[in-house]
Amino acid sequence: MARVDRAVVAGLRALGLPRGPIRRLLVEGGPGPYGRKDPDCTLLLFGDRIRELLREPRGPDTTFRTWVHESLHGRHPRLASYRREYAQWPGYEEGLAEGLARLVVRDRAGLDPIEASYHYYVIAYRAVARTIDTDVERLWRGLWQSPLGGVRASFANTVDELRRERTGRALMSRQRAKLGALADMHFQLARARGSPDEDAMMRVWRTAFDDGG
Repeated sequence: MARVDRAVVAGLRALGLPRGPIRRLLVEGGPGPYGRKDPDCTLLLFGDRIRELLREPRGPDTTFRTWVHESLHGRHPRLASYRREYAQWPGYEEGLAEGLARLVVRDRAGLDPIEASYHYYVIAYRAVARTIDTDVERLWRGLWQSPLGGVRASFANTVDELRRERTGRALMSRQRAKLGALADMHFQLARARGSPDEDAMMRVWRTAFDDGG
């Protein structure tokens, strides 16, 4: 486990996505998700779930993707707003972490992981990036600068900055309000297991930008 963690840490650092300081890395059994970062900066991975993954044909690659995903959550300490944001709109954080994890593991490392987790949220991010004609990696990297609990507050500003590079125009207040409302719709808890239609998402995102150019 320590060898895998060293590889993850070194890889993320090389890609400019360093994991923040953690108090300790803990691998334990029992039910639970694949992992989480606790408020005391413990990065916890559930060994039983990891061992289940390793028995799958693409398990080792998927395990590495899972480890990267959880490490990306560990970039900064949590804000006090994290629990509320995550309870209502987990897609802001999970779509960001999963999208970057897929880029790191598949596009950079050349592995072939299963990519089922948080797929709706990843595609929602990709759709808004395509709508403003930017690379989704730039959007994710911009939002990655925000701590857990701060991604929702940073979303409109980050999208506005990237769009302004292409158009030279800032979003008007009503456009920003519409963009925020659409983001809350796409990243809400109820969409976690949704089946994304990227073209339909783009049509929806476009309504935030049509008014006023």
